Amino acid sequence: MPRANRCFLPDHVWHITHRCHKKEFLLKFAPDRRRWLHWLFEAKKRFGFCVLNYIVTSNHVLCDAPHNTCYVKSPIM
Repeated sequence: MPRANRCFLPDHVWHITHRCHKKEFLLKFAPDRRRWLHWLFEAKKRFGFCVLNYIVTSNHVLCDAPHNTCYVKSPIM
């Protein structure tokens, strides 16, 4: 099934969801979840975005961030 078009609305909160590869339970152990949080906050420092809320479960991650801090222009884009 194709992905729905993204709607960019200024001054709104983005609810970002990321599921593990092949829906596997790759984050079922606490050290793995802590490592993912470490990566999240390293990216936060590196790119300067704001994290309002997050949750890490055994097979997916949810993160809320304000629109004006989510867009990161990288040299690749």
